[in-house]
Amino acid sequence: MTQTQPPAEQPRSLSARQLIAADLPQRQRMLDPVLDKKSLAMLYIDGEMTAIDRRDRLRLFGPPPEKISFLIADLNRHFLPDLADIAGQRALVRNWGEMPDLVVLDNLSSLVGFRRNDPDSWNNVQR
Repeated sequence: MTQTQPPAEQPRSLSARQLIAADLPQRQRMLDPVLDKKSLAMLYIDGEMTAIDRRDRLRLFGPPPEKISFLIADLNRHFLPDLADIAGQRALVRNWGEMPDLVVLDNLSSLVGFRRNDPDSWNNVQR
């Protein structure tokens, strides 16, 4: 007896009109489970997105969480430390105010100035 496999699902695209008209289930906001239940103090370090874009995305989440702070590259052109460097890590810690429970690094490659063929720069990040 041979088993027949169901056909593989195919990707489906929607037109803009179809997406706007779609009856989609309400989804829980991404940060709600963590922030509402745990009240973690968080620092979100964004090395790529502009402050305007970050603000607009944050507005999509609803009321702003109390215990989240942002360090955004385009607002800190003269102080966005290289996290591959111990001195950069120390400068960050000295300047973040309240000790966060969680630090989010978005995008690591934009926050770490790796030097080609220098394994020590990655070792410093892993500490």
